[in-house]
Amino acid sequence: MANFIEAEHQEAPRNDVKFGLIDEEQGAKSTLAHPKEWIAEVNNPEQINVTFTAIDKRIEVFKPNSKDLESSCDGLLQSDQSFFLVELKDRKVGGFVEEAEGQLKNTIRLIREHHTPEEWDNLPSSKKAFICNKKRPTFQQVDKDLSRKFMQDTGFRLDINRKIKIKK
Repeated sequence: MANFIEAEHQEAPRNDVKFGLIDEEQGAKSTLAHPKEWIAEVNNPEQINVTFTAIDKRIEVFKPNSKDLESSCDGLLQSDQSFFLVELKDRKVGGFVEEAEGQLKNTIRLIREHHTPEEWDNLPSSKKAFICNKKRPTFQQVDKDLSRKFMQDTGFRLDINRKIKIKK
């Protein structure tokens, strides 16, 4: 059973005012180094303790009766107040929103399936799913219908933005 919340792939909590998220061959990670390489920028002006957990390429969940891996998002940013799933993209071509949305929805489904209702109920109330694209940092505002449907389907707010703000 995969445990997404208390995974062995959690980094130590950090409270930097600003840090980045990158996606490497072995999975996503947070970093202070090389800001020009960041796919997502995390702004944490109140210096809240935030934990990043790599999911894709680290937490393996297989499709039922198969050796094929489930699709998942790149990672999770978590604080006492926030539970943010993040999909990192680094491309200009179209279709990245639909692909990322599918990965985020599937990750939310997997988290629900692999945790008890009590664990789910104990998650922070601020739940968001971020699609971050380094090559499309000024993406238009999320379509209201897409946003409403995503919230109805998952209980998470959807944000297409390269900048992620952590707040109380």
